[in-house]
Amino acid sequence: VSTRCPYHTSFRWASADAGSKNRPCRNVPIKCKLCHPTLAAVTGKRSCAGAPHVDAIWRYNMIDHLNESHPQYVHPKNTHGHPLPPDILNSFTLTSLEQRDAGIP
Repeated sequence: VSTRCPYHTSFRWASADAGSKNRPCRNVPIKCKLCHPTLAAVTGKRSCAGAPHVDAIWRYNMIDHLNESHPQYVHPKNTHGHPLPPDILNSFTLTSLEQRDAGIP
């Protein structure tokens, strides 16, 4: 990434997204698939295409984003509404390692 931002830092996406025993935190920016759905494949093209640049939400802030931007969907803090697609729910669900190391019962 080329930028002149004084706050820019390097980011190792794959290791942060996977987490580890020593660094269980997986709080990485994720794309909200409700805000920015991937477009269906078009005849003659090789793959699906999404918007080239989208706003991302930190994984651990996704529930707040859902409350503010998509209150019609069910999630851990909203029990009424439309079912949340499983891939979206799985994108921000904490692993058992994260929960244990964060002291979440």
